Amino acid sequence: MNTKPARVALRTLPPAYPDAPPFAPGAAYPESPISGEGAAPENRVYAAFRLLLADLGLDAERFGTAQWNPLGVLAPRGGTVLIKPNLVVSEHDQGLAGLHGTVCHPAVIRAAIDYAFLAVGPQGQIIVGDCPIKEVDFERLAEISGLRATVDTLQKHGVPVTLEDFRDLAATRDRHGVIVDSRPLPGDRRGVVAYDLGSASLFGQLSAAVCRRLRSTAAVYEEAASSAHTPTLNRYTLTGSVLAADLVLSLAKLKTHRKTGMTGALKNVIGMTNEKRLLPHHRAGTPAQGGDICPDAAPATRKLAEGLRQRANASRHGRLLYAGMVPAFALARRLRRLLHGERRSPADIGEGSWWGNDTIWRTTLDMNVLVRYGTRAGQVAAEPQRAVLAVIDAVLAGDGEGPLYPTPKPVGALLAGSDPVACDIAASYLAGFDPVRIPMLARAGEAARHLGESDPARITVCYDGAARTPAELPNHHFRPSSGWAGQIERPESAPRAAR
Repeated sequence: MNTKPARVALRTLPPAYPDAPPFAPGAAYPESPISGEGAAPENRVYAAFRLLLADLGLDAERFGTAQWNPLGVLAPRGGTVLIKPNLVVSEHDQGLAGLHGTVCHPAVIRAAIDYAFLAVGPQGQIIVGDCPIKEVDFERLAEISGLRATVDTLQKHGVPVTLEDFRDLAATRDRHGVIVDSRPLPGDRRGVVAYDLGSASLFGQLSAAVCRRLRSTAAVYEEAASSAHTPTLNRYTLTGSVLAADLVLSLAKLKTHRKTGMTGALKNVIGMTNEKRLLPHHRAGTPAQGGDICPDAAPATRKLAEGLRQRANASRHGRLLYAGMVPAFALARRLRRLLHGERRSPADIGEGSWWGNDTIWRTTLDMNVLVRYGTRAGQVAAEPQRAVLAVIDAVLAGDGEGPLYPTPKPVGALLAGSDPVACDIAASYLAGFDPVRIPMLARAGEAARHLGESDPARITVCYDGAARTPAELPNHHFRPSSGWAGQIERPESAPRAAR
């Protein structure tokens, strides 16, 4: 690769997306792989994406010519590119504007498809795919966002692109958030491959007793995280499309995250497996008990509710019982608000959605190791097995209660790089967060294989063509989720939450 490990490109643009599919380029660039597409309105997203690739030094000597092929150094002619966008939800209480601040916009995906096509050509394969949470209506999201129309149009132009849902199961929740139905899906047509990171996993740092507390958030399944992860056994899977790819284009969204503090390039790999039940997201109990589902100072009612939820998710019958109790819990919360107002202890936090979550960062870094170093035979190699290039969509970002329902945040930026750690550190400064206080970033160096540069002083950001350090980036003052408020902002001005 021609990119430097600690180089991040960042381009600014107005915080708005083009209106209609297929989100074609607004100018006739000399390298354009599609002819006869017709004129399009100004597309600042496409123009910024193009400049990101140039800023990374990809095929630099031919930039500006018809021969420029920036991704050709990463994916061969006739090869396979996986474009993995963040498509985490299909509805938002703020409608389409809310979705635009939550999922990767199809205008970014369109630019990625074009440059992937320039690299692999008509004989190659371009897969646009994700494995979002089970409740997502994948086809609805593809339709209302314009992604389906974009892919269909490009196929008519001879682009070998497919849009794929990698999930093997879809689920439906009721108005209380309880899963009430599920249906099987085909899953990734290229299959799945299983891995065991063994004691090299970041869960190898924990004791057997603590590992028994591991839990996933895939409540539609019976609990499996604690049996899949011990100090010496740590099982994950990857979709076959990841392993078939010569190049993975990870198209992330810059948002806050209730469990990791923020989400970007590193967290985006969680959608590269359909076995979400194998992914630990938190641990049952409080820190004093070896858990992290809620603080030690959480009210007794919170601890009781979390304990009941964990027991219920251990079996199908338990989940049915808990589903019947949820409306009663909702009524109790309404009565409490009527009697006592909206006052709530800052330690009244559950589901591992707080700064004390010591679990999900381990899962995230383990998965990044597999995406970069995992072989098709289920081994973990010493050297990277495929190129990975991250792009973070922060044209409209999301703050507040991300990652599922953040508030849209106008930022007006795209970031990119081959180093996902450096990309996320740059993004954290853009959000106004301190990466030292986000375990997923601060402890990236503990992963089983090298993932990237975690020292901000060793990262150079090419900011609209000029070299800057992450600390010199503008601060957009994101509002953290409630469980992280006062913990990760720069400068440190908010009070610490109760432990």
